[in-house]
Amino acid sequence: MIALVLAGGENTRYPLPKGLIEVRGQRIIERQIELFRSLGLSPYISTNSPRLYDFTGVPLIADSVESSGPMSGIVSAFDATGADELMVTACDMPFIRAEMIEYIIKHRKGEATVPAPSGVPEPLLAVYARSASETMRRCLMEGRASMRDMLRLLDAKLISDREIREIDPGCESFVNINTPGDYQRAFGNTGGF
Repeated sequence: MIALVLAGGENTRYPLPKGLIEVRGQRIIERQIELFRSLGLSPYISTNSPRLYDFTGVPLIADSVESSGPMSGIVSAFDATGADELMVTACDMPFIRAEMIEYIIKHRKGEATVPAPSGVPEPLLAVYARSASETMRRCLMEGRASMRDMLRLLDAKLISDREIREIDPGCESFVNINTPGDYQRAFGNTGGF
């Protein structure tokens, strides 16, 4: 299993690439790379802007299929690495707990293992098996890029809200920074860009 940080978004709602947002003096993407390494996972970054992430020193993977959001990055990572499984996260999630990743990995089953805080699947903090990539590829070819819709086509195991809250009572692992407003809600009026 390898770890994949998805950093290929169009970034239309934030004034800089979200993986480069600083949180307590460290970029989110650097925090995630350290977290994955501390868990013994080899990190990769999915990006179509490699110059932004060269500084990380981790392997960068460009989309090998038509770029259409996170699904393209996941399929491309399976193609590029030959991995049997990917632990996937989005580059804008600054508070992921190691215990949450460990739990997802330990309880993985089927084609996808996806936490569902408050009953809503979070497909960008999940484990995917290689067999899921064929369904993703088919969805992309049909112009369907919604990760949540795609999950309905997989043999997916959902991790319940109760299980999640035993590890992460405030569900902080699932906070993401999409807009300056999200940043201010998470950190107060301390800047960040």
